[in-house]
Amino acid sequence: MKLTLLPATRAGKWSSGLFLAFILTAITVIVLSSEQQRSDGAPDMLGGMVLGISILVMYLTSILASIAGLIAVIRMKENSILVSISIPFGLIFLGGMLTFLIAFIAMKQW
Repeated sequence: MKLTLLPATRAGKWSSGLFLAFILTAITVIVLSSEQQRSDGAPDMLGGMVLGISILVMYLTSILASIAGLIAVIRMKENSILVSISIPFGLIFLGGMLTFLIAFIAMKQW
C-alpha cells in the first residue's frame, strides 16, 4: 500500500478539508481568547459569545473530520497522512464532549 500526503477519495478530501477548518478555527479561538477582555478590564460580552461559537465550531469540525476520515479509511481504504492525522483529534474532542455531557447530567442529578 502506498502512503501519500494528500487523499485520493472523496471522503478523504472532506476529512482533510474539515481538518483544515479545524486548524483555522483553533487559531481563531486562540486569537479571540487572548483579546477577550476590553481595555477597561470588563469582560467583552459579544467577544465571549463569538468565542463560545468558535469553540463549538472547532469541536464540530474536528469530530466531523474524524468521522469522514474513518469512513475513508474503513470503506475506501484511504492511505493518506492528512486523513490519518485528522482521526485522533476528532476522537479526542468527541471523548471530551461526552465527558462534559456526562458530568453535566451527573451534576443535575444531585
